[in-house]
Amino acid sequence: MSRLSIVIPCLREAADFEATLASVLQNRPENCEVLVVQPRGYNDPYELKNEVRFVQAKADSTLIDLINVGIQKAVGEIIHVLSCEVEVFEGWTEPALRHFQNPTVGSVSPLVAVKGSLEQVVSRGVLYDPGGVRTSRSEADAQECRALGRYLDAPTLSAGLYRRVAVLEVGGFCPEVGPVFADVDLGLMLRAFGYRCIHEENSVVTTEHPPCAERLSFANGRAVERLFWRNTDPSDWICILLNHPATWLAECVCNLHHPRIVLQFMGRVLGLVERVVGRHHKRRLRLPRAKSCQARPGDASPDSSSGSERGRPPDARVAA
Repeated sequence: MSRLSIVIPCLREAADFEATLASVLQNRPENCEVLVVQPRGYNDPYELKNEVRFVQAKADSTLIDLINVGIQKAVGEIIHVLSCEVEVFEGWTEPALRHFQNPTVGSVSPLVAVKGSLEQVVSRGVLYDPGGVRTSRSEADAQECRALGRYLDAPTLSAGLYRRVAVLEVGGFCPEVGPVFADVDLGLMLRAFGYRCIHEENSVVTTEHPPCAERLSFANGRAVERLFWRNTDPSDWICILLNHPATWLAECVCNLHHPRIVLQFMGRVLGLVERVVGRHHKRRLRLPRAKSCQARPGDASPDSSSGSERGRPPDARVAA
């Protein structure tokens, strides 16, 4: 079995993944497979079929669908999701893979920087506020990030490494929260199952196009509301009655000048209505895990050159 499977989902044209694929093939580690997942066939003009598995998904697949198909088709113990336009360097996976020697580690977040300017950090991982706000850990310097690394909830969707058995255990990425929030949703689900996320700053990838800020829209409002209700304990009334309404209010006040805040608000309202009438996609119930993956008191992540710290204790919340 391959130790590592690199999954490159491509929703658009083949030209979008060629730079990513070229950098992966040039720097690929040993004992690794590379999968490119598309909603269409690929002519393979460079005759790469002996080096790459081209997987064709359904024609109406979303980006999240493509990633889930890649994870299902992969044979590696560790899955590395790489978005199109992300490029890699020689040895970029080695520091990150060492963390998976600890069975409590479910995901590792590499450092994502701007191509040609490694000092300009795009993301070190994703954080989630109990009020329902997703933020990218891009502004912290390396020392601060090591100190806060244990509070990371997930890698960004553009570049993350995951323990395959853990991702399959929780049901994969959720399409209902959309591509913007699917990363943190999976991270929260993994944490509820006893896994944790580690940041590894010595695993570096680059991108030409840093992600844009989340746009106010009906779909965005609906997705963020679904994310909140999928990952909130119904008995946590403080969060539900105080933190979440405060998040709504702050979002509206900060965007009063933007007409699209109305669409965002309407999307949130629909997400809330779906929760009330029970039509939203509920979190899957916790399932018993294999012994090899169970968290044990006293486990510590293996030493790495980054000095990343042990994650916070698993969340004991039961799925709604």
